[in-house]
Amino acid sequence: MIFPIVGDSGKTSTKVLLNQALNIFYSACATPKSYNTELGVSRFINGCADLDIYDHLILEFGASHVKDISRLCELAPPDVSFVTGIGHMHIETFGNIENIIKEKMSIIKGCKIAVLNYECEFIRNYAIPKEIHCIRYGFTFGDYQARNIQDREFDFFAKGEYIAHFKTNLIGKHQILNLTGVLAYLYEMGIDIDILKRGVSTFQSEKNRLEVKKMNRYTLLDDSFNSNYQGFIEALNILKNHNNKRIVLTPGMVELGKYKKELLHMLVEYLVVSTDIIILIGYFQTKYLYNLLKEYNKEVYLVRNFMEGYRLFMMFTEVYKDSMLLIENDLPDLYRIGLI
Repeated sequence: MIFPIVGDSGKTSTKVLLNQALNIFYSACATPKSYNTELGVSRFINGCADLDIYDHLILEFGASHVKDISRLCELAPPDVSFVTGIGHMHIETFGNIENIIKEKMSIIKGCKIAVLNYECEFIRNYAIPKEIHCIRYGFTFGDYQARNIQDREFDFFAKGEYIAHFKTNLIGKHQILNLTGVLAYLYEMGIDIDILKRGVSTFQSEKNRLEVKKMNRYTLLDDSFNSNYQGFIEALNILKNHNNKRIVLTPGMVELGKYKKELLHMLVEYLVVSTDIIILIGYFQTKYLYNLLKEYNKEVYLVRNFMEGYRLFMMFTEVYKDSMLLIENDLPDLYRIGLI
C-alpha cells in the first residue's frame, strides 16, 4: 500500500512516526530526508532495490505549484492519504489560499482512505467526496483526539471514548498531534493497542525537529529543519518556559507572499513574550521583522550568516549561564546572498 503525506506543516514528522508505527506490525519503508518532489520520489522508488519486500511505502509529497500533487500521484497512486495541515506556505507561487487548499486536498482523489487533521479549519471545511473513508483527528475536532496533554503524555480518545494513555519521547503539542493521526489510522485498522503503546514509548522524531540537546553551558533546542509558521510557534512555546536566558537564532520566515506582514506581526507577538534575545540572520529577508521587534524594545541582533550568529550566542553563554538557544527554520546558503 502507498501512503502519501501532504501538508504545509507536519508531513515529515508524520512520515517518520508512521514509518516507525507500521514497522511494528508490517514491513514499511519511507522516503529519506525531504525527498518530496517528482525527482526525489522517483529517485527513491527506482533506487530501492528491495522495494518488493515492503508491505507499505510512505511517501512525502511536496507542492509549491498547481498540479504538483497530481504529477506525484501518477508516479505513486495513493491508497491511504494523510493531510497534516494547510497554511500559507508557497503563497507566492500558488497565488492565493484557495489554490493551496485545492492542491493539497487533491491528494484524496481516488484513494481508499483519507487521514485528515481536523484542527486545521481549511481541511475541516473542505467538502469530502462521500465514497472516501475519512479518519479525522485533532485535539478538539475529529473522531480521534489527544486529550489531557501533560508534557510528553496524553490520553487517546476514539469517538468520545477513552482508549489508552500514551507516553512518548516527543516534544511539543504539534508532535503529539502528528502522532494522533498515526494512532487514529492504526486504531481504525484494528491494531493491538497495547503493542502500540509499547512501541510509541520508543518513537523518535526527525533529526533537527525540536531536538533537545544538553550542552556544557547551555541547552540547544534544534528546530533547524523546520520551515513553517506553525512549527515556529510551537518551538517558541517550548522556549518560553525555560527558566534562564532564552535566545533564538533564525532567518525568520520566507515564502509568505501577500500574507507576509500579517503573519510576521503575529510571529512578533510570540517572539516578544517567548524570548530575551533574538539573533536574525540576513538583512534583506529579516528587515521587516527586525523593525517590528525594535518597536517592542527587544534585544535584537542582525548577523550575516549562521556561524556569525552562533559565535555571538557563544559570547552570551559567557555571561548567561544555563541559557537555551532555539535554532529555528531552514538555514541554507541562499541566505548569504546580499548580506555583505
